[in-house]
Amino acid sequence: MASSCRPLAPLALIAVLALASASACAPQQPRTPLTSGAVALLVDAQRGGIPIHDPSVMDADMRRAMDDEVGRGGSPRERIERLRRWLHDGDRAFVHDPSLTVDARTSFRERRGGCMAHAILFVTLARHLGVEAYYVHALTAREFAERGEGLVAMTHVAIGYEDASVDRVVDIWIPVDDWRLVRYERIDDTSALALYYSNLAVEEMRNGHLAAAERLLRFLSSRAKDVAETRSNLAAVLVRQKRFAEALVVVREAVQQFPSFKPLYTNGYLAAVGAGDEAQAEELAARGREIIDDDPIFLVARGVSDYERGRFAQAARSFERARSDKSDSVVIHAWLVRAYVAAGDARNGAQAFERAWILAPNDPRLARLAEEHPELKPAR
Repeated sequence: MASSCRPLAPLALIAVLALASASACAPQQPRTPLTSGAVALLVDAQRGGIPIHDPSVMDADMRRAMDDEVGRGGSPRERIERLRRWLHDGDRAFVHDPSLTVDARTSFRERRGGCMAHAILFVTLARHLGVEAYYVHALTAREFAERGEGLVAMTHVAIGYEDASVDRVVDIWIPVDDWRLVRYERIDDTSALALYYSNLAVEEMRNGHLAAAERLLRFLSSRAKDVAETRSNLAAVLVRQKRFAEALVVVREAVQQFPSFKPLYTNGYLAAVGAGDEAQAEELAARGREIIDDDPIFLVARGVSDYERGRFAQAARSFERARSDKSDSVVIHAWLVRAYVAAGDARNGAQAFERAWILAPNDPRLARLAEEHPELKPAR
């Protein structure tokens, strides 16, 4: 599955509607900096009974901090630089937590969140300061987050703005002067909103709320047609519900529009395997290998599938390749240990367990492995 960061994955009356119905004499309400297209998506969601809200609404504390502590003076670049220092430096510096997708008011208060939460907060504050900031999607930077026994691909979103006819980027991952090393594309507010709620849909799915996740992702897929993540995550939800044929339909349609979006091939492969369609699974795996053969998500999915079908040595090879790219992943190490042990390769299993234990000696997943396989304990 993909999440926006892009674990790339969902709630209340839309604030902008309260604004629209307020009279001229009413007290000032929080204002949304979203563009009209994104506001229309929120309005349609409410009309359809989809419980989403505007994550970019500002409150009085946010406006006061920007006006008093950052200020509107100077060029766009000067204002952005003051905002960047205000948000990223000092005792209350923003903490990057890729597992956390929250709205602007929450991330402002708590000073933490994933790249999606950071981007929404930064764009919201920058627009309040009079800078025409926008969202950018990183095409060459990917993040992976561990979720239980699996990995989630995170879509990476950052902030763009124009200064003296030059497009510039602020990226929470990347040092100030190194952002030019990453390829970005500009996305509109509607796409950014879809990515935000796609992340929350993934969290709904992880919490077992599959029907709510599916409903939200179907709505987003119908409205934000240029966002691959919503389609890929919808396929993942259908796979989780064992509705493999429906998931394959979603994937087949999506890969026509997004032929290079890697998670689609992973979810399509899992759907085909679940449907018992070996030919289609091999076809999707072959197409996937052309563009994602070294992708950890794809390799883990293929390895887990082989493991569940009793192909333990083949699974171990996939996990070894995934580990070579993501050597800090306890999930990959744990699956590698399982595959070697199941294949009867005690020596490599013990070595893999020892590497994992050095990496994360207090991880409960490794403790469970040691309990299940006492022969691994001497390697500790």
